[in-house]
Amino acid sequence: MSQPADIAINFSQINFDSLNEILFLTTLPAKLKRRYLGRLARMVVKNSNENIKTQKTVDGVPFHPRKMPQGQYKLRKKRDGSVKRVKTRPEMLWLLARKKNLSVWHEDDDTVTIKYRKDGVGRVAAKHQYGGKALGLSRKAPNYPFFLDPTKVGNLKPMRVNGEPGCTISQAAMLYRLGFVYRGRRPDYRWIRENITRAKAAAIVEALLKKVSWSNIPDGTPARPFLGARPEQIRAMGDTVMENLYVDLMPRRLAAKFKFKYNN
Repeated sequence: MSQPADIAINFSQINFDSLNEILFLTTLPAKLKRRYLGRLARMVVKNSNENIKTQKTVDGVPFHPRKMPQGQYKLRKKRDGSVKRVKTRPEMLWLLARKKNLSVWHEDDDTVTIKYRKDGVGRVAAKHQYGGKALGLSRKAPNYPFFLDPTKVGNLKPMRVNGEPGCTISQAAMLYRLGFVYRGRRPDYRWIRENITRAKAAAIVEALLKKVSWSNIPDGTPARPFLGARPEQIRAMGDTVMENLYVDLMPRRLAAKFKFKYNN
């Protein structure tokens, strides 16, 4: 299955189970109806940001934990070939629900859709929203010649080698599984952590990966549905938007009194 280009959530009259809301929507002019649905969609985007801040799904369940522990450093290769150390952020998916990435599209007077402006960002968001296996995605992975028992990993704290940052946990694991040889012997995981620097490990891993074969395996990215809102949240948002629309429809003098009474 090909990756989806975006994530879209549709709101129409059938999404609301309140008869008053349905009657109100059907009697609204097209301009106000689009305003109602647009405001509601923007509130859902804001709620999605709150889900990411609290690291919880739409249903209020905590996100599946990430593989790399918080505070660890990973290496990111720049265009000029140099390597930059990047510290992992505590929160996951913190870029996916930003307003600059999302846009609200009015398909017609009765439907509004939340879409991603760029297909690339939308594909990444879809993978985290639904999960890699649910979308039938796959990724390339090296065929490691050796196996590392996760129970033997041991100390997870960052280490230093001759005053320089030591290799990361994932780098040490990859070196061991790729069959790294030093002076005619295969060192164990602990020796790699204590004697190989981070920059040197990155260069060795890159060289060893060119010597092994690769195969396609299912994408195991867990589902972390962050975009959207629960039905009761949507109803509460709809009530808030509707109250503001009532004020918009009133004459200015009555609207000022209503706002003063409502705020006090």
